[in-house]
Amino acid sequence: MKIQTEAEIGIYTLDNYQELNNNLKNIFSDFRKKYPESDTSNVIGWHSHFDTHIKEPKFNILIDKIVDVSMDFIKIKCNLYPLNFWVMEYGKGNYAKRHNHWPATLSGVYYIDVEENSSPIIFENNFVIKPRNGMLLLFPSIVNHEVPPSQGKRIVASINLLLTP
Repeated sequence: MKIQTEAEIGIYTLDNYQELNNNLKNIFSDFRKKYPESDTSNVIGWHSHFDTHIKEPKFNILIDKIVDVSMDFIKIKCNLYPLNFWVMEYGKGNYAKRHNHWPATLSGVYYIDVEENSSPIIFENNFVIKPRNGMLLLFPSIVNHEVPPSQGKRIVASINLLLTP
């Protein structure tokens, strides 16, 4: 499904996401134990560094799926290169300030473990999407978005992709 705002936002549910998410939760837990310090960003909550895909290749089980879906989303023949990949854990009261992901081309957010009372993501023009487990959102990196203070836990992976010929 695609929804038109100022820019197109792709909303997908990955196949077999329950099994994928169970694997990702284990990878995330091990990663967080190995790298307990949070990186500084616009996210007020635990945030890995932007090179998480390099530090932990096990996340490629997700990155490969995101790249495949992204190729379908952009509908042009090109290569997509993961510029950044990181994971976050929001607890009660955690949020993300309004931001965008420029200078990347395409950005994505994947929801690994989302409690029912977790906050939505809000895109420009106050377009609100309530996250659910297995949901992948794709959008042009210049699109502003934010997450208000959450009442529930959520584990999320984000990616920035560069388009190359």
